[in-house]
Amino acid sequence: PHGRGLPLGTAAMFSEVYNWFPELDKAGRAVFIAGTDLLFAVPVLGHWLRAIGSIPVNKQSIVSKLRKGDSVVIAIGGIDEVLVGTYDDKDVLFLNSRKGFCKVAIDTGAGLVPVFCFGENAMFEHSWPATLAFWKWINQTFLRLGAPFPLVGRFGLPIMHRRPMRLVFGEPLYAHEGETPAELHARYVHALCS
Repeated sequence: PHGRGLPLGTAAMFSEVYNWFPELDKAGRAVFIAGTDLLFAVPVLGHWLRAIGSIPVNKQSIVSKLRKGDSVVIAIGGIDEVLVGTYDDKDVLFLNSRKGFCKVAIDTGAGLVPVFCFGENAMFEHSWPATLAFWKWINQTFLRLGAPFPLVGRFGLPIMHRRPMRLVFGEPLYAHEGETPAELHARYVHALCS
């Protein structure tokens, strides 16, 4: 799941990916985290994000990296998933209507690796329904800002709780000859939920 404010599992994976998958380092392949385009428009933040290996989550940026043989990490649910809310007893994914990543995988020949981070939604307190409704309205009416603020964590501050997270990787999925984006998407969702 995207998590509250930022995909912490993605950040954790990014910091350790070359330790877990040394073959990427040996092959000279880079791994990029894709984030909402809006963040890259903020003057200092955009430069900092690019400096640490992030790219805007748009088709042009992603296809460019994949065609070079690099990997791109995407929180598929994005802003919409953040605005669904978090719960103690379940994880909610905003995935059914997102098939563009499957089309890009088919077009570039890239594999899709299902990844799920258990415990990510426990890093901050859950937002109240009224707060989520307000931020949904802001995102739909004005600007796709994303995260419902305030983020409340340890000591009532925007500091993450210390909770365990478990990052699980599935086997890479490659498109079969003649497979449609909808068919690849169905296999991806099945693999992610298995």
